[in-house]
Amino acid sequence: PFVCVCIGLCVNKKPVLGIVYNPLMEEFYKAREGRGASLNGQAISASGTQEMRSAVFATEIGTKRDKGTIDATYTRVAALTSVSRSVRMCGSCACNMTGVACGRLDGFYEFGFGGPWDVAAAACIVVEAGGA
Repeated sequence: PFVCVCIGLCVNKKPVLGIVYNPLMEEFYKAREGRGASLNGQAISASGTQEMRSAVFATEIGTKRDKGTIDATYTRVAALTSVSRSVRMCGSCACNMTGVACGRLDGFYEFGFGGPWDVAAAACIVVEAGGA
């Protein structure tokens, strides 16, 4: 399992500052609107992968554990796996998003995440690293 400590600041509902610390991997991500993103003090950028077949994605099940949600999640994972290099689940929304920011992952999606506390900090980091 992966965990992250996240601190994000939003102004008018837009993430403008993000700090994510992953204590298990000793990774400290930070970004500020207009100033880029870094990992342990080194500038980072999102992947430039252009081909779906080469892309590595991440997802999570979300907060609901009913049969319909789980079945729908695994149906999406199966469909994405058939056209991409891989689909992974690590257990942390922020960890997945920072993986996109530093180019380890090419994309991340999750339906039914907990709330803005799960994404605000990492969203700023992804955008400042050139991701969307």
